[in-house]
Amino acid sequence: MNKNLKPALIVLGGLAILAIAGVVSYSLASDPLPPKAAEGGILVACVGDSITFGSGVKDKEQDAYPAQLRALLGEEYQVLNCGVSGRTALSSGDRPYVNTRRYRHSMQAAPDIVLIMLGTNDSKPYNWNAIAYEADLARLAEGYMALPNEPEVYLLQPPACFENKFEINPAIVRDEVCPLVRSVAAQTGARVIDIHSATAARPELFPDGVHPDEAGCGVIAQEIYKALTSTQIH
Repeated sequence: MNKNLKPALIVLGGLAILAIAGVVSYSLASDPLPPKAAEGGILVACVGDSITFGSGVKDKEQDAYPAQLRALLGEEYQVLNCGVSGRTALSSGDRPYVNTRRYRHSMQAAPDIVLIMLGTNDSKPYNWNAIAYEADLARLAEGYMALPNEPEVYLLQPPACFENKFEINPAIVRDEVCPLVRSVAAQTGARVIDIHSATAARPELFPDGVHPDEAGCGVIAQEIYKALTSTQIH
């Protein structure tokens, strides 16, 4: 081999490795690996977008709403954070939740309880379709209900939005998404947890107008905890 080619090949090889690493890094950021489930205990799968994932908090492992819910429920429960940022219930949306690793994992884990909170990203103008949203959310809920272990499925009306950021439309979330969540629950037999009403008067909990901070995640966790304990699931 020409000695002069060696440095060039080394550089090209290094660039190729960096490019592959960049692709892997992007993939993990946009669709992170699923959390691990241990054996035993009541398994809760938290299905959702960046609000579930914990994009508004510094320490997701401690302060995202699934982590805070786990602390409230106690040792008998496992709570899996299956949230993926930017995802939609709409299969026609720009980033459907059903295309993610965490969706597949949440199905395979055979959860006892499923909490579905999707709709915020669906409200974006290039995503929103009320008829399709209702059908896709029902399909998602029914998919979990059809699992052999017949989990209890909850549909969460998403938190209030206080600014039209990230192209999310607060009015659509409030006036269309939330009523449709309740409609789908009635159709499917799922239970409803109203996170929107619990956060509608609390803009201080949403620093960027969309994502809750640690205290906001705590409010979400408390509302879910109240709903779960009121139905006496043990």
